Amino acid sequence: MMKHLLRRTLVICLIASSWLYVNAQDPSEGIIEMGDTLLIQPTYDGSILNALNNWILWDHDGDYANSPKHAVYKLLRNNVYVIQTTTNINGRLALVADKPDKDNKPPQIIPLNDGENAFPWLMFKGGPFTMKNIYFTALNATTKSNDSWQHLFQLTVADEVTIIDGCHFENLNAHLLKVGNDGNKIYMTNNFFSDGGAGWPAIWQANFFNSEAFMQDTLVIRNNTYMNTPGNLINVRQQMTRYAEVSNNTMINCGGYPFFTTFWIDATIKNNLFYNVLAVGEDEKVRAAQDPDGQAFSFINIDTLAGEFEMKDPTWYERESERSLVVKNNYIGWDDEIEAIWAGRDSVFAPTWMNERTLAFFADKTNYPLLVEENNATKADIGLPTFVTPIPTLPDFVTWIDEGVWGNPQTPGLRFVWEPEGAEIPNSDLDWLPLEDLRLTSAAFIGDDGLPLGDLNWYPEYAERWDMTGWNRDEGDITDPTAVKDYSSLESGISLGQIYPNPFTNETRIELFLDQTESVNVSVYDIVGKRVNTLMSGLKAAGNHELVWDGTNSAGVDLPGGMYVLRLETDSKVATARMIKQK
Repeated sequence: MMKHLLRRTLVICLIASSWLYVNAQDPSEGIIEMGDTLLIQPTYDGSILNALNNWILWDHDGDYANSPKHAVYKLLRNNVYVIQTTTNINGRLALVADKPDKDNKPPQIIPLNDGENAFPWLMFKGGPFTMKNIYFTALNATTKSNDSWQHLFQLTVADEVTIIDGCHFENLNAHLLKVGNDGNKIYMTNNFFSDGGAGWPAIWQANFFNSEAFMQDTLVIRNNTYMNTPGNLINVRQQMTRYAEVSNNTMINCGGYPFFTTFWIDATIKNNLFYNVLAVGEDEKVRAAQDPDGQAFSFINIDTLAGEFEMKDPTWYERESERSLVVKNNYIGWDDEIEAIWAGRDSVFAPTWMNERTLAFFADKTNYPLLVEENNATKADIGLPTFVTPIPTLPDFVTWIDEGVWGNPQTPGLRFVWEPEGAEIPNSDLDWLPLEDLRLTSAAFIGDDGLPLGDLNWYPEYAERWDMTGWNRDEGDITDPTAVKDYSSLESGISLGQIYPNPFTNETRIELFLDQTESVNVSVYDIVGKRVNTLMSGLKAAGNHELVWDGTNSAGVDLPGGMYVLRLETDSKVATARMIKQK
C-alpha cells in the first residue's frame, strides 16, 4: 500500500509540476481565446514593450518556426502596441480588429527606440499576411520623430494570398509591402497612406507596393488614398504581373511615378485621381536612368517583354498581341505653382501621360488589339479638382535640389523631400482620422460609369469606411471583395463560422450559426463583385447549419481558380469571408 501511495503521490506531483511549467510560460494577463482567434492584449506580463511580438512568440511556443496555436490575432481598439523587434514569421500572420468608429480608434502599432533598444527597420517579415483595420506608423514612440529607414511588410513566400484592408499608414520611410518571391496574389483595398518618406531626399521611398524583380500572379489596388509621399504606388520595374487592377484610388501631392512598370500583361487602370503626382518632373538623367530608350517614363508606359529584363514567364515573348491594358476614366493634373516651377527650370521636363513609344503601342491595333485608352481627362479638359478640405500647394512641402541623392552624381538629380509643418510630424498624436476631407466638390470629376473619381471611401453612398453613422452597403454591392471574416461578430456571437478547407480544390464546407430563426441569403461573388452562385436562400431555423460549395456557378459550370467572397445576409446583419479556389 505504501508503494501505491508513493506512486500516486509521484503522479500527482508530476502532473502538478507539468501544470506549473506550462502556466509559468503564460503571461500574467491570462489567455483569451475565441475559437481559432487569440485576443492580443496591449501588455504582456504587465509591460507594453514588445507586447505584440511576445504574444505572437507565445503562440508559437517561443519560436516563430513552430506552428501557431491560433490562426488569427485580434487586437483591441483604442490601444497602442509598441514593438521593438521584427516579427519574422513562417506562415500566415493575420492581425485584425473590429472596424473603428467615431468613438473607437483602430489599434495602433508603433516602433520604439528608447536609447537602449534598437529601432526595428522592418516590422513584419515572412507571411503571407492578412491585415485588417489596423493603424501603422514608423514614428518613434518616444520622440515622435521619423528616424528610421522603415519597411512595414516584407513578403518572402511564393504563391500565396496577402490581404491588406481598411488600414491606416503614416510616416513610413520605405515600402509598405515589399515582395521577395514569385506568384503571389496581393489585395490592397480601402487603406489610407500619408506623410511617407519624411526626412529622406529620395523619390523612391515610401512605395505602396514593391516587387521590383519578382513576378506576381495578381495585384489588386482598389479604393485607397495615397498622399504627401515621394514614392510609387506600384514598383515592379523588372518583371511582369499576370493580372493587375488599379481602380478608384486617390493620389495627391506625390513625387514619384504612380506606376513604375512597363510590363503590363492583363491590367485595368480606371477611375483614379492623380493630382500633383510625379510632381518633381523629369530631367535628362532621370530619363536615361529609367527608360530603356531614354524617353519620358510617363504615367502610363509600356514596352515589349523581350527587352532589357528577362521575364520569368517566357511564353509571353510570343504572345505580345494578347497583352491587355485598359486605361479609362482617370484624371491627371497639376496646380499652377508646380507648373510654374517646371517652366522656371531649364533642365526640367513636365511629366507626360504617355511617351512616344507607349502611344505607338496603343495606336497599333493590328499587333496590340487589347490596348484601350479612353475618357481620361486633364486640367485642360475639366480644370483642377477641388475638395471639401483645400489642399495646400505642393511647393509648400518640397525642396528642389540639383545634386544627386546623398551627393552621388550617378543618380538622377531632382528629388522630392517631404518637410511637413516646419519638420514637425503631422498627426503625431496618432489620431487615426485624416485631417483632410477629400470629397470632391468638382462636379466634372465623374467617370462614364457614373462613379466619382478617386477613393470611393470618401463617399458613403459607395463605401462605408469614413462614414461613422452605421450606413450599410446596398444589397449586392461588394465594395471590398477581399474581405475576411467580419470579426466584429466575435463580440456578439459568430454568424459565419469555419470554412474548411480554404484554400480548396474540389469543394469546401461552410459553417453557419443563426442566433434566431430568420430569412437568410448566402451567396458567392467573384473578385469584381458579380454574384456567381447562391448557396442558401429563405427562412432558416436558429442553430448550426453546414453548406458545401463545389466551386461552380449557378449553372453548374466550374469556375476558374482565384479569390471569391462568401456573403451571409440576414435581417439583422451581414458577414463576409474570403474563399480561395485553387486551380
